[in-house]
Amino acid sequence: MTPLFNQALIADITSENFTDVVLLGSQRFPVALVFWSETHPESMQLLAAWEAVAAQYPGKLIVGKVEVTKQLELTNRLGASGKLPLCKIVHKQSFVALQDSYHSQSVCADLLHEFLELDPAEEKHLNAIDAMVEGDYARAETLLREAINLFSDNPEFHLDLIDAFLKQRKLTDAQTLFNGLPQEVQESAKGRYFKGMLYFVEQLQSAPPIADLPTQLAKTPNKEKVLLPLAHYFIASDHTEQAVQALLKAFQLELAQDIAPPLSEARADLIRLFSMLEGFQPDQVKRYRQMMQSLLV
Repeated sequence: MTPLFNQALIADITSENFTDVVLLGSQRFPVALVFWSETHPESMQLLAAWEAVAAQYPGKLIVGKVEVTKQLELTNRLGASGKLPLCKIVHKQSFVALQDSYHSQSVCADLLHEFLELDPAEEKHLNAIDAMVEGDYARAETLLREAINLFSDNPEFHLDLIDAFLKQRKLTDAQTLFNGLPQEVQESAKGRYFKGMLYFVEQLQSAPPIADLPTQLAKTPNKEKVLLPLAHYFIASDHTEQAVQALLKAFQLELAQDIAPPLSEARADLIRLFSMLEGFQPDQVKRYRQMMQSLLV
């Protein structure tokens, strides 16, 4: 069976395959040569951003991963020793651009635009991303629908349309679209993010208005019941740190009432939130997990 979506072109680069994958490959595709190490978190974050770009433009660029501790000779030869984080863009066998600090997926994609050969669907997708940044979610929705009509096999188009739906409070449309995606897309890092976001936004449908929560928090003896919807509002508005603090406090209150951890609503929400974020913020999630675990000691 032919897979629904094209595959991201990502390869581990060594001295042996550098010529074939990077130099010869750059004759056909731009190559993002990312130098990284497990001991350098910022370089791993930059690598994750570029892997996301490869998924965003499947079959349009190559992301070459150079693990510097294992490829010392190649790292030295390319002038990358001791310079993490670092990404070099190779096009037509020439180094044409570089990054020497962490950048988000959107910034990385912008760096590539002049070297990418984009079809009309991808052009509409890029315009939709610009519309999202400008807060014009209705226009973004229109452009993403047009992109999908032109080429339906790119998962980024569908996932970004879910984002546009959520920004416009079109929860039913977002849920319907997500449920129709292949399992491998739903379980991708971005898919897990929206799976979690859909859950938390759905919980808000029965939550009291956010303006009422501070008063309720001051008056009610069961503060954890107010902290949960407050955390959901924080998650829906991308205030992750505040959401985690609210959920940790709710979990602490539940433990004080002898509610077993497996039955804790706050703990379940924390685990959902961790699943949402771990594909993009692994170090933060590790810290949050340690904070949650400390409450059980």
